[in-house]
Amino acid sequence: MEEITQEHIINNALELYKKPKINGLYFLISSKVIVYIGSGNDVYKRIAAHKQTRVKRFSKYFILETKEKALQLYNMETEYIAKWKPIYNKTSNPDYHNNTKPLWFIYISQDKSIADISKGLEIPFQKLSGIIKGKRMLRDETYYKVEKYMLEIEK
Repeated sequence: MEEITQEHIINNALELYKKPKINGLYFLISSKVIVYIGSGNDVYKRIAAHKQTRVKRFSKYFILETKEKALQLYNMETEYIAKWKPIYNKTSNPDYHNNTKPLWFIYISQDKSIADISKGLEIPFQKLSGIIKGKRMLRDETYYKVEKYMLEIEK
């Protein structure tokens, strides 16, 4: 067995609730779909910022740790965005320039449209559409009803 000292353990211990600083790419995932790809020299901090702002809806994430420098990391990120076209990435995503992928597509299952969901939740179509597309931000009972529905879809 390899000798290890108390000093080594104490000097290399991770703080409770503090994630290590990792350089690399991160992939935000919702309903088994990659919805955003980002990069940075502290990916946990970036993921926490996305979760706190609640603009990008995701329930899972994946981190690809790398030693690449900023330019190479940016190039990797750009390649993945162009390949997988995540809904929240606008730069390097051809679907945004062609207006072919609305932000709400991920929340609509194969067998339901916004109209079907509107009827099922008993919410007017325009109000529901605004909430799903992120244009209606009023945090009222209707908003939370839609949010609950979206979270159930993600499971």
